[in-house]
Amino acid sequence: MARDLRQQRRRREPLDLYCGIGWAEAYHDVAIVDEAGTVVSRKRVSNDAAGFTALLSLLADAGDTAEQPIPVAIETDRGLWVAALRPTGLPIYPLGASRYLARHQVSGVKSDATDTVLL
Repeated sequence: MARDLRQQRRRREPLDLYCGIGWAEAYHDVAIVDEAGTVVSRKRVSNDAAGFTALLSLLADAGDTAEQPIPVAIETDRGLWVAALRPTGLPIYPLGASRYLARHQVSGVKSDATDTVLL
């Protein structure tokens, strides 16, 4: 599936993808979704340099390029990952996720994996 997405990007066909990152202490859940909300890719990554590298690889596999970057919504507005994302050139949207999720979740149950799709 990621290969098809990369081929669409090379042909410059419109492809709207978005990345959501759910924040936790030891790991982060990452989801890449299309404009219809379909999950294209999902992964749990560690909260370290290896995890950040895995995030960048996941984005690249989905078709992220300098010309057509995939916007990133992240569940915090501070920390090393937010600082590390800024120089990548990706559009970054640090969110007050608790306020956003409260409006869009049906139940009050917290789930990082689900939150990443909602972001």
